[in-house]
Amino acid sequence: MKQWYKAEIKVISQGGLVDIQYSDGEMDYDLGLNNVKIFIPYSTGDMIEVLFNDQFVLARVIERLPNNTLHVRFKNLNGDMVVKESQVRRFY
Repeated sequence: MKQWYKAEIKVISQGGLVDIQYSDGEMDYDLGLNNVKIFIPYSTGDMIEVLFNDQFVLARVIERLPNNTLHVRFKNLNGDMVVKESQVRRFY
C-alpha cells in the first residue's frame, strides 16, 4: 500500500514531472504525476483517523477550524478534541 505525505508542488516541468517539498523541508524531484495526488481538505462529516497516544483512532470531523485544525469526535472514545491536520489521515 502506498503511503501519501502532504507536500507542496514547487515546480511543474514540461512533460508533467513535478518537484515537491514536504512540510519538513525535504524535496523530491522529477516525480511522475502517478506519484502525486491532489489533497482534498477535510470537511464536516468525514471519517478520519487521528494520531492519539501513538496510535491511530477513528473519529469524525465535527468542524474545520482556523490554523489547519479540526474539531473531531472520537468513535470509540468518549469526547471531542481539537487536533492539527498534521495528526490526521483519511480513513478508507
